Amino acid sequence: MRGWASKRLLEQTNLSPTPGRRRIKRMETEGIVRRYTVDVDMEKPVTALRFTFLKLQSRDRTTIAKFEDKIRHMPEVTSCALVTGPA
Repeated sequence: MRGWASKRLLEQTNLSPTPGRRRIKRMETEGIVRRYTVDVDMEKPVTALRFTFLKLQSRDRTTIAKFEDKIRHMPEVTSCALVTGPA
């Protein structure tokens, strides 16, 4: 968990930064927190995002082709790159 999300969580739980981040890290390590996701409403303009990484749930040719087709028709996306390899 990074940035504003961890700050917001710590504020809501009344934890100070160091113990709060340790607790979050422990939950990640123990598999309690498995992943973080972002749900972007593609119908609304997103002018604040400049660069982002997306991870597709499936990397088969059909899924990639569907993603490329959708993103190709989004005028706010000026470039897109496929990055492969270990995380």
